[in-house]
Amino acid sequence: MQKTKPIQKQKSDFAKQALKSKIYRKVSFKNNIYAIGETFLFKESESTEIVGKLVEIVPEGGNSAHPKWPMIGVQWYYKKSDLDYKKVGVSEEDFNKFIGENEVFPSNHYDKVYVDCISKKCQVHTIEKYDELETIDNVTFFTRANYDPVKRVLDPPF
Repeated sequence: MQKTKPIQKQKSDFAKQALKSKIYRKVSFKNNIYAIGETFLFKESESTEIVGKLVEIVPEGGNSAHPKWPMIGVQWYYKKSDLDYKKVGVSEEDFNKFIGENEVFPSNHYDKVYVDCISKKCQVHTIEKYDELETIDNVTFFTRANYDPVKRVLDPPF
């Protein structure tokens, strides 16, 4: 009598797609763990850093030299120095007087970057929580309005 082979179930297209679209909540890179929802300073150049929130983890980045390096989706925050007070609709006096140096504005600007662009973790608070802090360092920011870089408007307006 001939032995029968066990039936191997084929994965459905839905199951294959589900595996491909796995949502990651954390990524480990060079002994650091980064989680969705955390805010970081990213290296913009040798001398400047920009604030961004990690919103997505892409498991394989696609760099041909390093195909396994993860990429991350980032929501960018704009600083006072990134805004043009005339285009935002604020007088120069009010701009300088009422917009703080540690103030950042979350935007609808998203990019995918390599996880190794992260410089360090930072904190972004509401203005109310920021005012309650006992100590404020150079990685502590506050926000009270969103910025649309295409329309160049703050919401809510000042």
